[in-house]
Amino acid sequence: MTPNVRLLAVAVPSLLVSCTPPASLGARPFQDEWESVTASFDYRESMPNIWTINTMSIGSSSVDEDNFNNRGDVVVSYTGEDGEIVIKMRRFVSADSKEDAESEFMRMHLWAYASSNFGPIDNMDPADNCLKEWKDSCNVRLWYDGMSQPVRSGTDFQVILPASYHHAVVIGTSDNDTEDTYLNRGDVCVEQSSGSVNVTLQYGEAYVIIADDITEAPTCAPADLTTCDASGWSSEPGMCPCYERLGAVSVANADATGANMTVDFPKTLWVNASARNNDADQNPAGYHCEAELLQGSIPDADVMREPSSSAWIAGAAFNHPGPDAISGAGFRVSLQALDCSEVKYIDSPSAWEKGKVMLAEESRGNLTACEGCLTGKTCADLVPHAVAN
Repeated sequence: MTPNVRLLAVAVPSLLVSCTPPASLGARPFQDEWESVTASFDYRESMPNIWTINTMSIGSSSVDEDNFNNRGDVVVSYTGEDGEIVIKMRRFVSADSKEDAESEFMRMHLWAYASSNFGPIDNMDPADNCLKEWKDSCNVRLWYDGMSQPVRSGTDFQVILPASYHHAVVIGTSDNDTEDTYLNRGDVCVEQSSGSVNVTLQYGEAYVIIADDITEAPTCAPADLTTCDASGWSSEPGMCPCYERLGAVSVANADATGANMTVDFPKTLWVNASARNNDADQNPAGYHCEAELLQGSIPDADVMREPSSSAWIAGAAFNHPGPDAISGAGFRVSLQALDCSEVKYIDSPSAWEKGKVMLAEESRGNLTACEGCLTGKTCADLVPHAVAN
């Protein structure tokens, strides 16, 4: 099924539906201004193929992390300067007044520590503070300084990494969907990715644009990559030392949800791609989502479907280097959705600020992996509501 989008308002009954505002709006959504923090990012090679920063995480898809739920958009771009990381956050909350909202914003803080023990900032070991100096395995979170974080509060994150960072980034978010007239889905956009990326979200939209100069094994030494290319990525012992460092982009849903996902990779990259929507209620002759593997905007002729009647399951290899290379290897792109349904959403509080409650609606759970279908696009184009001006 081709995804469709329709706005809901009375003006055009076939496309729009309007929710009549109550006499008193009462609690309504508020957004804070963007705040920015810059930290040193020493991403150096301490030994051959051994780096000081190997992974980091931004946000969480868990809805059970008391006082650490971001529930918002996450944008990551690999367009920054060497030696620094920039973290921007924009808090949001539902409150009865601007004053009440600002009071809640004062309780919501950036939390960035190289620790899996999530606790109040005052209880954290200063040696783990990533904002003083970035470390391996840093976690970026929102921390709510109070007894219990309000269920309609969270933050949007925008993180700018050096283009030279080739290691792993783990991204998570969930939906701000407690209020059925303000279904703010957590969207994710990654721009010019030069390493492995793992994304987990709910009913939002996810875009990953992979950098043109990425290699099949982003953390492998250039000399070793040259050896692998010269051998046609031979699987013979000693011929290609980069197989253990192959990169991957994975986008998946949490909690039986379905997001629209698009991953764009370079036209010369050896990619093994799979896309699958696991909703068992889909019908090939009726309502279903689509898994598309494209060369540019053209469906790939070698896409393998299982079974052939399922439009929502697909797999294919792109730019396989030759008969000596391992079948099924290469840079891995994996898209996994758990639901296919019509989803209502709103991107910002602006409709409320105008005294209207307007929800858009579209099919979610559609999956696309492609060579160059997002060429020329940035996160500012794809998710403009999630990018700081």
